Amino acid sequence: MARSTPLSLRTLLSQRLAHRLFALFLLAAVLPLALSDGISHIAVREVAQTLDERARADTTRRTARQVFDRLLAGKTLLAATPAADPVRDGLAAAWLPGLERVFQRLSWLDDRGRTAWSSDPAVDLGRRWETAQAGPYNRPPIPESRGDHRIEVRLRVATGADHAPQVLLAVSRDGLIRWIGELRADHLWAPVLDAGHDGLWRVRDARGVELARLGGGDALRTDSDAPELRTESRLFLGAEFGAGDWVFEQRSPQPEVRWMGQPLSVWLGLVAAATLLGIALLCLWQLRRTLRPLAELTDGARRVAEGRRGTRVQTDRADEIGVLARAFNDMAARIDDREQQLVHRAVHDSLTGLPNRDGLHERLQSLLDAPGAAARLAVLFMDLDHFKDVNDSRGHQAGDQILRLVAQRLHEAVPPGTFVSRLGGDEFVIVLPEADEHDAVAVAQAVLGRISAPYELGTSTHVLGASLGIALSPGHGRTAAELLRCADIALYAAKADGRGRHQVFQRALDLAARQRVSLLAELRQALARNEFVLHYQPRVRPADGAIDSAEALIRWQHPVRGLLYPGHFIEVAETGGLIGEIGLWVLDAACAQIAAWRNQGLLLGRVSVNVSHQQLADGALVAHVRDALARHHVPPQALELEVTESLLVGDAAAARAQLAELRQWGISIALDDFGTGYSSMAILRQLPIDVMKIDRAFVTDLGRDDGAMAMASAIVAMAKALRLHLVAEGIETEGQATILREMGCDELQGFFYSRPLPPEAFHLLPRHLLPALSGATPVLASRPG
Repeated sequence: MARSTPLSLRTLLSQRLAHRLFALFLLAAVLPLALSDGISHIAVREVAQTLDERARADTTRRTARQVFDRLLAGKTLLAATPAADPVRDGLAAAWLPGLERVFQRLSWLDDRGRTAWSSDPAVDLGRRWETAQAGPYNRPPIPESRGDHRIEVRLRVATGADHAPQVLLAVSRDGLIRWIGELRADHLWAPVLDAGHDGLWRVRDARGVELARLGGGDALRTDSDAPELRTESRLFLGAEFGAGDWVFEQRSPQPEVRWMGQPLSVWLGLVAAATLLGIALLCLWQLRRTLRPLAELTDGARRVAEGRRGTRVQTDRADEIGVLARAFNDMAARIDDREQQLVHRAVHDSLTGLPNRDGLHERLQSLLDAPGAAARLAVLFMDLDHFKDVNDSRGHQAGDQILRLVAQRLHEAVPPGTFVSRLGGDEFVIVLPEADEHDAVAVAQAVLGRISAPYELGTSTHVLGASLGIALSPGHGRTAAELLRCADIALYAAKADGRGRHQVFQRALDLAARQRVSLLAELRQALARNEFVLHYQPRVRPADGAIDSAEALIRWQHPVRGLLYPGHFIEVAETGGLIGEIGLWVLDAACAQIAAWRNQGLLLGRVSVNVSHQQLADGALVAHVRDALARHHVPPQALELEVTESLLVGDAAAARAQLAELRQWGISIALDDFGTGYSSMAILRQLPIDVMKIDRAFVTDLGRDDGAMAMASAIVAMAKALRLHLVAEGIETEGQATILREMGCDELQGFFYSRPLPPEAFHLLPRHLLPALSGATPVLASRPG
């Protein structure tokens, strides 16, 4: 059928029927269409405003949390700063640069609360602290000492010379304020600046004092009537800092829904005009045809506003209504894509693309909640061995590259359908559905073999191992948290057995892990309560039994279990990160005892103190030894430091440099447990040592094993060739003492002469310890004068 010629608007309006149809259009079409148009506009605007309000509220909460994290970082740094006098101990220059990214200036207060040192002499932070306010709590921010060795950090807000608020943190030790630091405003409010590009931010304390006013927000003028969004987040500071709440307020313009650069209302008006024109030409039939897609749009807008994903409007029209429908579908698709991206980012690791901790828990719990055999699975907890060495030696970029390669190799090594995730750092978790112990062990062996293959990093190659713990459901647990805990315990056991291996969880491991945690907590209390003591074992000359020196050996005077030897707690202290603090205590206690003996007239040649790997790795051993010697007025020649050969071989230039500097002062350096590690003659020639100790492993079998005799003779010959002072330890029989004396050892040490003794008992030992004829008990020759 031929298409009719379109009528002009003037011709159409000149006809009587057109008048009636137009009047009918005005009555039956204009009001419903205008209503549907308004509903669509309001619904879309509400959706946009709701989404923007949620995003702004989340930004406000996240920004407040980031500021709180920076306050916590400042608290941690300030609490970790030593309480010693920085002027007297010469540490001020070393402390301030490490804190200047967080603190504008620092002050140290003496026992009377006066400023003894300040990084900015022109500002007295102690006086400003006294006039500063903490909020409406109206209580002292630093409580009086209660004798429990508390370290507390409190926050106050002061007003500087330029009337700008200053955020102050003060740390107290045993009830006395030691350090006061002024937080850098550019560091503290950096999250607010990052989040405030299109809005105005105000931060107020509990008194209503404005701490910061930041951000853009050119459209937010005080004299403007433009609508705006306000979001607030309250930051609770009472528990951590003893201060009143901070209120973060964000003001931003209300969002205006636009499409192709124009407001949505303009587009809706244009579509409505075109639709009205079509209805005017086609009358009631066209009116009914137009209302149907508009109703769909309205319903779709409501479903989008309700958060229903996958909302689409079905239309195949090519007119303006179809354009509006496609625009709505595009908008709904973009909203869905954005939500999917946010969900994906929330449960996936950005570096490797593997599921993260949240994704793992979600997936693992869904498998455990499945009925029947699907709940039978294995969890493999893997940790890379010595991964920190990669970051330290080659940088974090190389470490990230290895992590991506590890993720790729894990996918290649596990069966199809296996779930692989990265918890963080160098920790990975593998979930094997419907797997038993045999299946899990087979996968563990394949994974460890694949991970241990060399990694090509540019022009260099790096070899990396891994350790792996296995937990099985339902035998070891029925929840995700329980299975991960069991697998982690098994991983710890695998590392303790020598790394590079796997371990299946056993109940005994759980008990051992709980005991380690309990023991570690007791060790922390022992340090705070000063429960450690030192015993001293004499080292004698072979010829006449004269006591030349002694070795300081730590003991733990446990309040319940009595006197504990190092074998009961040293390993836990090393794995728990306490060995460095214990080593510092031993060094200080030994120096104090040397000074006490010298005052009593007992002059030993030297006292030997063991040095841990952590003390050397920290790089502060030289400063700690210098401080201990100076504090107790002990000459360097009276101190000997013992290190194991594993600390000095390989890439240990920093450790050797520290020991070389100490050796130049006159301190003797002893190589302990020689022969049990990897030392060679070429390495020994380069080590900064004065004393070599023969390990008890070679002494025990002297006179019974020709191999032990040969090894001991070789060590003696090596020490003589290098002109090293030779000490043999672990002597328990007269025969062992005779053999070592004939070999030419310079000093002998062991139960045959004396057990380690408390200082008061050691002081009563005679000058000479001569073995009895029976070889069981030393004879006390003569008392010292």
